[in-house]
Amino acid sequence: GSVVNFFVDEPTGVPGEGAYVAGNIFYDLPRIFGNVDLPAETTTAIQAYDNLIDPEMVDLSLGNRLETVLDLGSGNLLGNPGFLNELRGDFRLPAASPAIGNGFLNHNHGSDVPAGAWISNEPEATTSQTTARLQVGGPGIFAYRYRVNDGPWSDDLLIGNGFDPVATIRSSEIVLEGLVDGSYTVGFPVGINFLHGTRLRRRLARLTHRFSNVDCQDITTPPADQRSSCQQCWSRCP
Repeated sequence: GSVVNFFVDEPTGVPGEGAYVAGNIFYDLPRIFGNVDLPAETTTAIQAYDNLIDPEMVDLSLGNRLETVLDLGSGNLLGNPGFLNELRGDFRLPAASPAIGNGFLNHNHGSDVPAGAWISNEPEATTSQTTARLQVGGPGIFAYRYRVNDGPWSDDLLIGNGFDPVATIRSSEIVLEGLVDGSYTVGFPVGINFLHGTRLRRRLARLTHRFSNVDCQDITTPPADQRSSCQQCWSRCP
């Protein structure tokens, strides 16, 4: 069996166009992709990024291609996730697991990840940089809006256009340039049914920028009466 099978050889069989897989744990399985490039003269579009793959997986091949699953994209690793007690159904990850922090946007591999939008590439706790480049994305997140401080909300910003057989886009960049001394907050609208992140403020002596990191949950267009802000913040202090 395969996790993803692209073709069933029967009279009405139609090949799948392709697949994009990212941030997964593929463990205790014979193979990930089956019937690649079938029927004859078919080219299956496959993209795989930041996945943790069982080193004991028997078949990493892609049909008759010379490349393997590991060659489909960056960040794919061989490793055992080391589940705490898989025999009893405890699939939590121990602190030493290679699945911790090595997945998409520096989150964990697998399903035990926060819901909503993920933010990465935040500024350091202390920095003299006047430009910030934030990466935004997450499972099932295809659009977002944001604002800086109490400014207007941006338009809905799309993250790619779904599966693209050439290059699927699953993250977006927010660029803030020319930051002068002061405090800046990048906020994302949060629906009433989403958890708010907890602010973790690090206070350091002689701060240049002070940064507060929170876990953001995202909804593209929440009703006005249910809107509040989950925030990423930093400030430049004298």
